[in-house]
Amino acid sequence: MNSTKLCNRIIVLKDRRTSMRLCVMEWEALKEICKKEKVSRNYMIEKIKEHKKPEIGLSYATRLFITHYFRSAATDIGHQLAGHGLQDSHIKLLTSIKNLFNS
Repeated sequence: MNSTKLCNRIIVLKDRRTSMRLCVMEWEALKEICKKEKVSRNYMIEKIKEHKKPEIGLSYATRLFITHYFRSAATDIGHQLAGHGLQDSHIKLLTSIKNLFNS
């Protein structure tokens, strides 16, 4: 499946079913975050909804959260802990970027 294709998913927020639309890669990133933080997807989205500004949509707020989460991991310390910055890591990064937009 194309990682940039938009995809609707059913979520449950405070016992109410609703749908949210993110691209496949965003859903995967959110799943990765939830696994690392040991919380359910619905719980994470509920918390995003509780703390977002009312004028910001839930999908947009979730995208901002995902970006913020991974940017905080890209600090100098987070960068070192992830093993980035090694001699051939830039080649892996360029390959990753190339694959993202050519899939």
